[in-house]
Amino acid sequence: MPHSILIASNNAHKLQEFREVFSQFGAGDVELLTPKSLGLDLDPEETAETYLGNALIKARAFQSLVNTMRNRLPPNLRVMSDDSGLEVDALDGRPGVLSARYHKAAPNGDGCAALLREMVTMSDDDRAARFRAVIVMIAQMVQK
Repeated sequence: MPHSILIASNNAHKLQEFREVFSQFGAGDVELLTPKSLGLDLDPEETAETYLGNALIKARAFQSLVNTMRNRLPPNLRVMSDDSGLEVDALDGRPGVLSARYHKAAPNGDGCAALLREMVTMSDDDRAARFRAVIVMIAQMVQK
């Protein structure tokens, strides 16, 4: 029986990325599920100040829901979540953990254009940046 993992996102692009990664590491038989595919409707608010904190918020929220529905879900279902962001050195690491909110708050929802406007006076050498991602998996949450 293949392992089943609930990806704590309905983002189709994110699901495809996870499928590609699992396939590259010889785990193509892992069944990746989305909340939508299981009829789950949950969108936890990401209020943490770190990528790890936000990934844990999502993973714990979905795991709590999964625990209440165990008899209707695949056995040994695991929950995996992530949080990520773009960190620009010259902007002191911004937008960082706020990247998704930065993008949504930008005019016309165009976070790239807004970010480039902030960096318009910077030389190419000052535009060093990185994309950082943190992934969390919960196999089973123990209630204290």
